[in-house]
Amino acid sequence: MKAVLDSPGEVAVLTFDTPLGNVIDGRKSKQVLTSVSDRFRVIHRLGATYLLVVHLDSELLKMTAEDFIVKVLKKLNVEKVFAGEDYRFGYNQSGDINLLRKHFEVTSLPLVDVEHIKVSTSHIISLLKQGKVTKANELLGRNYQMHGTVSEGLHNGKTIGFPTANLKLSAPYVIPKFGVYKTICYIDGFPHLSLTNVGIHPTIQQLDIPSIEVHIPHYDGNDYGKTMYLEFISFLRSEKHFVTLDELRAQIAQDIIAIKP
Repeated sequence: MKAVLDSPGEVAVLTFDTPLGNVIDGRKSKQVLTSVSDRFRVIHRLGATYLLVVHLDSELLKMTAEDFIVKVLKKLNVEKVFAGEDYRFGYNQSGDINLLRKHFEVTSLPLVDVEHIKVSTSHIISLLKQGKVTKANELLGRNYQMHGTVSEGLHNGKTIGFPTANLKLSAPYVIPKFGVYKTICYIDGFPHLSLTNVGIHPTIQQLDIPSIEVHIPHYDGNDYGKTMYLEFISFLRSEKHFVTLDELRAQIAQDIIAIKP
């Protein structure tokens, strides 16, 4: 492996290319809050020079903590390590901050808690699945975002007067609680205040697989095939079945009013 940290002061973030749950079934969620490309954008904005992506597989999970230091970290020319105070690595999680200190200068980062609850990926995922997007955003330090490609759907939104863009996700993102959300979507780099339905739209042609459908009020663009970034701002209401299409139209009109500044 080629050393990448050639100059003093260069900062790199080390990450894995897949969730642990993809390698060890049932241990952790296979869904992600960020894709690898998302992480690159985030760490770039924070001023890091490199995002180092390590392939996570069963062989890596069998690697001892000492071997990880020798075969991965030292070959990257690492001089200083920043890690959470409860960080564990290596086979059976045998490595910790104290082991790292035998090889590198180490800064131990204290755990972050909000209202006496540890800020963690699993907690944020739980909040999203409960529809508590505002709280999840607070813990993330940013709006929860996913991205993908605008694809052609069933045109049900257009049929009832509220055309939507169907978002085909680029990664196995955490799907928030089924419902309607205030969102901001970015197309060609431009932000648009939007209304997003997450779910199976039970009133018209109920789906077997959840969809993410984005309505941009007063927007007539045809964006099939384009990349869309979608930020979740707040939860408006749960998804529900409406008896008539007129009831559905009236509710969507109220939802659009609710997202206005």
